Amino acid sequence: MTVNWASGINNDGQLGNGTNTDAPIPVQVNNLTDILSVSAGQYHSLFLKSDGTVLSAGNNLYGQLGNSTYTNQSIPVQVNGLTGVTKVSASGYYHSLFLKDDNTFWACGQNNVGQLGNSGATNSNVPVQVLDSCSITTNLTTHNKSVEAIIFPNPSNGFFNLEIRENFSADNNIEVYDFLGNLVCSAQLTTSTHILDLSNKARGIYFYKLINANKKITSGKIIID
Repeated sequence: MTVNWASGINNDGQLGNGTNTDAPIPVQVNNLTDILSVSAGQYHSLFLKSDGTVLSAGNNLYGQLGNSTYTNQSIPVQVNGLTGVTKVSASGYYHSLFLKDDNTFWACGQNNVGQLGNSGATNSNVPVQVLDSCSITTNLTTHNKSVEAIIFPNPSNGFFNLEIRENFSADNNIEVYDFLGNLVCSAQLTTSTHILDLSNKARGIYFYKLINANKKITSGKIIID
């Protein structure tokens, strides 16, 4: 049996004790057993169990609790469809991230700037898989033409080559976000080849978006090793 305690702001039920009352001293979190680790976000919390499943509590405006609803929860609820989870992160304002034992990443919640890394910009109240772009070929639609683009090497030490091989348009832009959804760099693509310099960024996983004049978005993952 595991007894877990929490304190602090609780306006959305993120302390998981069945109330929405702030707690200046620790209060017991409800319905938790066999917890390996926790992650506290700004407005929600994640609880990783020893069996590889995840519970969540708090704000659920964008579906970041991953339980198929958009309703706040003051008592921890099960995140849908996830097993084999080894790490969790609630450190984004309105999205959650999960690493599974097969080295796949999953995410749920707000996705207005591609935080979920699933090649879209639609919020999700259930976990969706983050795209793996270690050797990704992406297709963009620019003025009704197919644009084929690749990013290599990936992983790299911080320098990535972006090459658009067909139907290049100078209207294309690239944006790169960190694991928390913060924009770390952006550039307009004035030529069909571009060197993306992230050498001053910390090692880890980043997400990119390729955007054209018609606001078509393709996204993927890049790794600095």
